[in-house]
Amino acid sequence: MYLSNTVPFGLMIKRLVGVLAVIAVLQVCALATKGSNTNKQVNVVVCIGLGIVLLRV
Repeated sequence: MYLSNTVPFGLMIKRLVGVLAVIAVLQVCALATKGSNTNKQVNVVVCIGLGIVLLRV
């Protein structure tokens, strides 16, 4: 496969992995925030932190 004249393949994969990672984090956060009230605040903080880290990548 010859892809040099299109979007670089590595960049495409990186973007796709980033999108999948964000979706995965959102799913985990949705499940985590349904748990007990004591863990809810911690989970929200962790999820926000992970989201910021993933957006910077």
